[in-house]
Amino acid sequence: MSVSADIESRIDILELASRYVTLKKTGANYKWLSPFKQEKTPSFVVSPAKNIAYCFATHRGGGPIKFLMEVENLEYREALEILAKEAGVELKTGYRERERDAGGDIYDLHKAAKDYYCRTLRKPEHADKLAYLLDRGLSMETIDRFELGFADGGKPHWTDLQSRGFGEKMLLESGIFSAPWRDKFTGRITFPLCNFTGHPVGFTGRIIGSGEPKYLNSPASQIFDKSSILYGLHLAKSEITKADKVVIVEGQMDTVALHQAGYRYAVGISGSALTRDQIRLLRRLTKNLYLCLDTDRAGVMATFASIENMINEDVNLSVIRVEGAKDPDEFLKAGGDFESLVRSAPSHIAFFIRHAGERHNIESITGKKAVVDELLPMLKRLQSPIELDLYVREICRELDLGSESVYEALGRYRIKPTAVVEPENENRAFGLTECLIGYLAEYGYFHLFWENFAYTVADLPESETTILLRRLLDAGDSYTQREDLDLDRIKSLALAIQEENADSNTETTETRFLSLVRSLNKSIFERERSRLIATMRDASNADPTSTMQAYESLLKKGKKLGFL
Repeated sequence: MSVSADIESRIDILELASRYVTLKKTGANYKWLSPFKQEKTPSFVVSPAKNIAYCFATHRGGGPIKFLMEVENLEYREALEILAKEAGVELKTGYRERERDAGGDIYDLHKAAKDYYCRTLRKPEHADKLAYLLDRGLSMETIDRFELGFADGGKPHWTDLQSRGFGEKMLLESGIFSAPWRDKFTGRITFPLCNFTGHPVGFTGRIIGSGEPKYLNSPASQIFDKSSILYGLHLAKSEITKADKVVIVEGQMDTVALHQAGYRYAVGISGSALTRDQIRLLRRLTKNLYLCLDTDRAGVMATFASIENMINEDVNLSVIRVEGAKDPDEFLKAGGDFESLVRSAPSHIAFFIRHAGERHNIESITGKKAVVDELLPMLKRLQSPIELDLYVREICRELDLGSESVYEALGRYRIKPTAVVEPENENRAFGLTECLIGYLAEYGYFHLFWENFAYTVADLPESETTILLRRLLDAGDSYTQREDLDLDRIKSLALAIQEENADSNTETTETRFLSLVRSLNKSIFERERSRLIATMRDASNADPTSTMQAYESLLKKGKKLGFL
């Protein structure tokens, strides 16, 4: 048994999934609303027998390790280490040794880079850089807590990391270096960007003095995606839970300044707006979100974009405006009372209306109508009738209107159709091959398959799922012992088939399976038929007689199978 299989065998998937949702027993399995998306009909299923938790709406989840990776946005190694501790299993897999042979572990590399930057900032020759941060009002305790550093140049850093066993390929792919010996953050104060569990996965470099860009971020990598990272979350998460609220600000300095001032439930975004992934990450800790972005035009636009992303995400959103200052850092330095801003923060609806009041006279009929018209697209997108009613009540209270007029305007409003690109796998039905895999794994219909399959596995088209089907057919009933199979995927498909046939008898289940095998036969037949027709029509065909004979033979096979 592999180490991962040993760990998963000791983890109760029902207990693990229950940390994120309240499960209700239905037959042999448990169901509830998905932890991965907002929905009204439960699509999240936990199977204690298969030891998997899977969302059929988003196609996310799997065994304990895969589920924890998906729900916490963790890398494989992180999830493995967390569950290993819970299961009491000591990891001795040779993982680190294999990574070293490949040029080093990417997480260890970022930790080593972070440590190097921290040491460099504290060297006597860089006392002026440390003084710069102290002059900005940061204490040594804060500088140490956030592990701020300084990038002194590429060559010493490159040499230091190579001396620790990291290869050139990994150094370049990490995004820390733009070329050999060229540190991307040279001359900048460094802020390590950590994931939920506190591992450094990237950096932001802030220029000292004037220059552009003011902030420079690590590029996207295999472990870093700024749209799913919140600066300081690993330090703030316990305080967020205690306070039952979180303040979201722009960038690192505002986050650091708020923490130093005692508001340790603050986190920062590195992009232009709060993303849905970040919202869902925060929603696990609290549903009370306070958005406090810069007061310039870019900050206001980011605020509105963030509000758009929070629609239907089941959170309570308030908007903090730091009047008389550009950002929270500047507000705090001026002696502002940030706590009073939090207490008096208006809802996002009230913020929207008050901001619209800067463009329209909301005391006039035409002004009120203009504001309502701007709010209609947001209202139309709301899925919950209760939430819609709360929104309408607040709009009416702010604008002194009757709810009937707002509902009437909403009833007349129609969203203009636009081209929408659906996310990959979103609400996608399982394909033919995936269903076959599910039936084979759930019911063991291997003999039934071979008795009715009119071709060989070599005739199956090349795709990711058909490769999985081939390997499953090769393994047969002992497929659970094969390490070259994606068992999480197979178990998830088996669970889908189990749910589909929960109320069916054996005869009905076998009939459905045989119908799938027939569809597979027909699919291969039609593909071969189209290929031969194209060959016969090709003027460069060197052997038309042989092609015609093959086509006649195929037609006989098609008649025998009942396709013609």
